[in-house]
Amino acid sequence: MARLIHYENFAAPDSVSDIRQNLYKDPWYFWGEAEVLTNMTEGYIRTANTRHTLAAMWEYGWQDVDENEWEGIVTWDYYINRFFTVFAGIDSFGEGSETEDTRGIVGFTYVLPLHIESSYWLDTEGEGRFTFEKEFMLTPRLALVGEAEYDTHESEWEGMAGLEYTVSKSVSLSGKWHSDFGLGLGAIVRF
Repeated sequence: MARLIHYENFAAPDSVSDIRQNLYKDPWYFWGEAEVLTNMTEGYIRTANTRHTLAAMWEYGWQDVDENEWEGIVTWDYYINRFFTVFAGIDSFGEGSETEDTRGIVGFTYVLPLHIESSYWLDTEGEGRFTFEKEFMLTPRLALVGEAEYDTHESEWEGMAGLEYTVSKSVSLSGKWHSDFGLGLGAIVRF
C-alpha cells in the first residue's frame, strides 16, 4: 500500500508527467487458440480489457457421427473478481451445413476449489447447461486435461479427456478422447 502526499506548489517531474495519462488507459488485448485433431477441431478467439471480454468459441467434429456436428458460441463477459464472471451471448449448433437451433444464453463462470473452472447458463428456451474443466500439470510441459458437460436439451453428459505436451509458447501436441467424436491426435496453436 502507498499514500501520495502533495505539498503546496508541488510540480511532478517531467518524466512522471509525461506518462501519467497512460495510467488511466484501459487497452484491449487479443488472443486465441485453435486445436486441430484427427477427429475434430475446437478453439476460441477473445478480445478483452480489464472488465469486459468478447469471445467466439467453436467445436466441429466429424468422427464417430453420421454427419459433421458443430457448435458456435459468441459471448460478452463481465469480470466481477478472479472467481466470478457473468456472461450473455448466443449459442448456435447444427449438423452438416444446416443450423438446428440458435438461442440466447445468460450465465456465469465460477472457479471452484482445486481450480476447477465451472460454467452455468440458461438459454431462451428455459433449458440449461453446466460445465466443469480442469487441467493437471504433470510436468512443466505435460498436462492432463478433462471436461464434463451436461446439457438439459439433450439430457446427456458429454466428456473429454486428454494429454497436451507444450513444444513452445505457441504450439502444443495433443491427444484427446471426446465422448461424441472418439480419439484424435493433433496440435494446438496459440496466437
